[in-house]
Amino acid sequence: MKSKWPSLAGHLLVATPKLMDPNFFQTIIYLMHHDDQGALGFVLNRPTDESLNEVIGDQSDRRPIFDRIQVLAGGPVNRDQLSVMMIKQMPEGPVGLPDLVSSIDTLEVYAKKGEFSIFAFRGYAGWSEGQLDEEIRDGAWRVRDMDPIILNRNIVKGLWPFLNNGDNRWRALLDYLPQNYEWN
Repeated sequence: MKSKWPSLAGHLLVATPKLMDPNFFQTIIYLMHHDDQGALGFVLNRPTDESLNEVIGDQSDRRPIFDRIQVLAGGPVNRDQLSVMMIKQMPEGPVGLPDLVSSIDTLEVYAKKGEFSIFAFRGYAGWSEGQLDEEIRDGAWRVRDMDPIILNRNIVKGLWPFLNNGDNRWRALLDYLPQNYEWN
């Protein structure tokens, strides 16, 4: 089935109150992939109590710097799978679209540089061919433009009501937050 919309990759999906599935209730999802074959994304506002080091299976892959990277519950599909996403931090704010990282050594290099926000996810959200388009049509999801500042962990936690209603008043709070969330 041909998608009604152009690719929504790079956008946010915001669960509407109509979506009562506990896997997605009040979630904000970053959509990494969307085409005629299906879609894949990661839940941004479901933190776990685990650090990246705690979920890395191989002891030899653990690095002290990974203790600072909190793992998020990325979605209900394949919860044993670990995915890591990075976005570059600039003085004027985060820029660029996130990239997935596949190498522990590469991740360590970028984590030490400190110019990237790093997100680790257990599982992901996935949709088969046409499924997401149908759910959007049925009113289960609102599609919002991605603003990289949303990837700040201190901001995304409380954004669901604002994004759900298309309310940009949350931006007024940005001046009161530390420029680097790790300073908090």
